[in-house]
Amino acid sequence: YKRQEYGGRILVICRLIIHVEERIGGSSVHVENTIEAFQDGIDQGSHILEMDVHLTKDGKVIVHHDSSLTRLTGVKNYIQDMDYSQLPLLSHRHVKGGKEKTYKIPTLEEVFQKFPNTVMNIDLKNGPPTLNAAVVKLIEQYGMERNIIWGHEDKKKSDELLKYNPK
Repeated sequence: YKRQEYGGRILVICRLIIHVEERIGGSSVHVENTIEAFQDGIDQGSHILEMDVHLTKDGKVIVHHDSSLTRLTGVKNYIQDMDYSQLPLLSHRHVKGGKEKTYKIPTLEEVFQKFPNTVMNIDLKNGPPTLNAAVVKLIEQYGMERNIIWGHEDKKKSDELLKYNPK
């Protein structure tokens, strides 16, 4: 890829990005959006990690697709209503081996620590405005400005995110 400045913004011109969809491809081996699933994607040749983030009641940015815990844990509660320490473990039965394994819901900080040189596409889910600020703080704290693609499906929300970190 090539980085080029254009009108005060950095454009990334990519020739090839390999992305192994861990939510679909890796879900038969690991629970989606976990450190193990991301590592499996990297091991399979992915150049980018895609994830969704939410904010817990105590202000931790966590990596999880749904705002509710029901689908993956059976717990009928929302992430925003629980402290990080209260979040249940995720369990998954490997389709080939039949063995059950438990996974911790990772924080965005843990993902940054584990994959510091990996490009990441972060989708900020519909959370409080403090989610945006918390993600920016982590991006800056870990020097990830050049490795992050982030946004939201709603253009208005994406424009709002740009104000938080125009880099």
